[in-house]
Amino acid sequence: MIELDEYEMDGIAKLLHIAKRFADRGRLDLLLQASGKDAILSVETYLELEYDLPCLIFEDVTVQRHPEDDWRMFSERTVYIMRDSLLSRFDQLCREYEAVRGILPIENPFASTLEDAVGRFLRMNSYSYDYCLYDSLRDKKGPKLVLIVDDEFEAYYDIPDALFGILDACEDGIDHLETELARLKREAEENKRKVIAFPKKKNARRRKEAA
Repeated sequence: MIELDEYEMDGIAKLLHIAKRFADRGRLDLLLQASGKDAILSVETYLELEYDLPCLIFEDVTVQRHPEDDWRMFSERTVYIMRDSLLSRFDQLCREYEAVRGILPIENPFASTLEDAVGRFLRMNSYSYDYCLYDSLRDKKGPKLVLIVDDEFEAYYDIPDALFGILDACEDGIDHLETELARLKREAEENKRKVIAFPKKKNARRRKEAA
């Protein structure tokens, strides 16, 4: 029987947790492909996978390493710049909704709901990380989610739950926005028909002259 210490057991448990999340989404094949055909259930496999997890969830991810310029800061930072078609579609519908309603982005309840969801899902069991959600008004290349983690960050196993949850929130927001925009369109068309169908008043002056 293979004897495992607490460190090894913890790594395997985290790997199984991640595998379950990907399996639930029908993406286990991506995880297996990233881990390699010779990968085994071990803490080493978990450590090799953890840095790549965001790249397996969002469609377009740029990874940057930022060494600290200040010699007093001993850790480096990894920055994940993440984009996805769901986030882009949500952002597009938000701009349409704001135009139809004549409101500012800060007044958009759907955008606020997504921001709240991002904050909720990115409450991970570690410190030394930060994040920011950018819409297309702040980045002309399109909306993006930026996740910044220091080397001390120890909750990579929380990333699948967080990022899958954010994409779910985008999808849910898309459904609600499409429904609301369709309702507003129907309402505008009905109001337009009412204006067109409203009977014209006869010219009172002509009636008096005829009399």
